[in-house]
Amino acid sequence: PARLAKLLEALSGAKAPLVIAGGDCAGGAGAAPVMAAFTVNALLGNINKPGGVKLLPFVSTGVSGA
Repeated sequence: PARLAKLLEALSGAKAPLVIAGGDCAGGAGAAPVMAAFTVNALLGNINKPGGVKLLPFVSTGVSGA
């Protein structure tokens, strides 16, 4: 928690903070790095803002049961 608080403090002072996860989900770490990066962006209030993370609108299932 202290390490995350320090990171958030540093990022909150940036003009346009953005956290991007590296690697891929198949690399062994699973989705955890992506979820962590998204969480930090959310804590920074950086969702759906210019230069931030863009949420895609909900798209209905194209194939029933898929």
